[in-house]
Amino acid sequence: MIPKILMPMNLQFFAEDNPQGDPKDPVDPPKPKDGDPVDPPEGKKQGEPADPDPDGKHVYTDEQVNEIVKKRLARAEKEKQAAVDEAAKLAKMNADQKKDYELQKAQKERDELKSQLATYEMGKQARSMFEDAKLSVTEDDLKHVVTPEAESTETNVKWLIAHDQAVAERVRQELLKGSTPLDPSSNRKTKSLKDMTLLERSELQRKDPEMYKKLLTK
Repeated sequence: MIPKILMPMNLQFFAEDNPQGDPKDPVDPPKPKDGDPVDPPEGKKQGEPADPDPDGKHVYTDEQVNEIVKKRLARAEKEKQAAVDEAAKLAKMNADQKKDYELQKAQKERDELKSQLATYEMGKQARSMFEDAKLSVTEDDLKHVVTPEAESTETNVKWLIAHDQAVAERVRQELLKGSTPLDPSSNRKTKSLKDMTLLERSELQRKDPEMYKKLLTK
């Protein structure tokens, strides 16, 4: 009888390649098919809309885009119509009339620029006069007293300063007499600043600065 010769066998040689999945060797998950539910991004709940601005850039809605386009088209149409009207007007003129028209147009533009520059300079002078008188004013206040002419601007500023000083003196005299002065801003505290006149705002700011600050924040 011939004895059997037994040889050791390597069972791993016959095993299947990673049948269960080795945790040391991760496998990419299968890509979702069309119609399959997709897990929400980390930090988002199921059903919560995705971030409309993932890159930090402003995202316009369809309505906003339509409104912007509408305004630009309207502005372009207005400029186009103005150019057409200008061309039609010039077409009806002869050479001399066109020359006079262009000169008048240039003169008008120059006068407008000159007026704007003068108003700006008068505004700086008016503000300086108010600061010397210790009277605080806003840009809206300056619009009520500043004109392109130096004489009229100075008159308006001096009148307002004198009025403010007269109110302060009247209150001081009433306090010296021991009587309670009438607060000129007492019946105006419920009004907003935009509904007050220039004088009312200046009086309220001086008499009741706290109330003035509160109204500024509204």
